[in-house]
Amino acid sequence: MAETVIEYVLRRLKEIGVDDVFGVAGDYAFPVNDAIVEHPSVSWIGCCNELNAAYAADGYARMRGVGAVCTTYGVGELAAISAIAGSYAESLAVFHLVGTPNLPTQESRALVHHTLGNGEFDVFSGMAAAVVCATAIMTPQNAASETERLIAAALYHRRPVYMAIPSDVADKPVLGASPSLSPPASDPQTLAAATDAVSAALNSAGQACVLPGMLLRRLGLQAAAAAFVDAAGLPFATMFGDKSVLAEDHPGYIGMYAGRLMEEPVRASVESCDVVVLLGAILSDGNTAGFTARLDLHKTISIGHHRTIVGDTVYRTWRWPTFWRNCPCASSRVLSGRPSHRPRLDRPWAMVTTRSPPMASTRAGRASFGPMT
Repeated sequence: MAETVIEYVLRRLKEIGVDDVFGVAGDYAFPVNDAIVEHPSVSWIGCCNELNAAYAADGYARMRGVGAVCTTYGVGELAAISAIAGSYAESLAVFHLVGTPNLPTQESRALVHHTLGNGEFDVFSGMAAAVVCATAIMTPQNAASETERLIAAALYHRRPVYMAIPSDVADKPVLGASPSLSPPASDPQTLAAATDAVSAALNSAGQACVLPGMLLRRLGLQAAAAAFVDAAGLPFATMFGDKSVLAEDHPGYIGMYAGRLMEEPVRASVESCDVVVLLGAILSDGNTAGFTARLDLHKTISIGHHRTIVGDTVYRTWRWPTFWRNCPCASSRVLSGRPSHRPRLDRPWAMVTTRSPPMASTRAGRASFGPMT
């Protein structure tokens, strides 16, 4: 029997690590809901509302690398959009499956429920477009190619994607096939120039340190980053949103760096360095305690998802994993001037690590500022 559109989608999601789909059932999404429930190796996890479902998928993606949420058209998807936007901001690959009215209903511009009553059926997908990196409306003809395109986009950009599945399309057989897409390769010249620039900056520094960021966790690069820190002999601190991205019992860990809110010795150590390497870290208001951190950007190296900035020079069109294999600074001399500051053990939150069990989670809002002051 030919594979249906939704069966193809679920099989491919399963293959990239999605074992559970969170959501709220709705009439336009019933064919998708039924297929998930009947799937032998993908579980449906019903939630009390769509916002909670999308946040559950967000948390799932933080732990597993990818997540999925399913809602119905209109009211369902709009209820989830705040969480989808959060996943976008947090660099999380979340697949949003939206069950939509059947194609004849859309083509006739029928005035049906969950619409604005104006015959327009692309309004909500347009709203979603701002908080996802790719969208698709599935048909039997494009199901294979669009599924592969969305998977490639979500994994490459580490952002959510939006997949609209009309109710009369979900159970139709897939017409055609498509291979999985390989991620874009790094430009060799750009990669060489970037790694040479990073190495030169570090090897000429009297004192340097690293600020590892949450993007390491999103890309599964914590082990590679720890090896880089070890090989280069670099101490590291973490900012507020990046706490425990590298184990805090590591001998190179010197504490939290968050502007005026945290311990002065850590701030002094970081800000006195000749070079500060941002490994997937961002200088947001939360991370810098309202921009009270004082880093000279001309002395920073920012290694991000698809670009590196060394001083005033930006290197684009490269992939981060290839950096670790090409950067000669990973075997360079141990840098002098390692800060001797260690976290204060009388403040227990200073040494929460990523080891499991146990695992602690906290809200990154007002409540989280108590331990920092």
